[in-house]
Amino acid sequence: GRRATKKQAAAKQDREVPTASPRTKEQTKAAQRRSRKSRTMPWQSVPSLLITAGVFNLTAGGMWAVQRAFYGKDRPIMRDQWSFAMDNRDDRVMEWRALQAKEAGK
Repeated sequence: GRRATKKQAAAKQDREVPTASPRTKEQTKAAQRRSRKSRTMPWQSVPSLLITAGVFNLTAGGMWAVQRAFYGKDRPIMRDQWSFAMDNRDDRVMEWRALQAKEAGK
């Protein structure tokens, strides 16, 4: 096998990580508290979450308002432009039938 030179051995010794000294009971408890804290969400992230949730709700409310303004009623789930066009067509057909019945009754 190949033997390391003194320079290589010294370089390896410099790279080695020193082992940690044994902890006292208080140090262990403090480390556990820090570990517990690192697993929780910091309070600084709350404003960004509130902003995200607020924008999400504003978007949903805006969609409702636009649909209410354009169609005059709430837009049920799974209804598309075709359904509203058919409602408008049905209204015009009923008006035409009523007009025809009125003219036939003269």
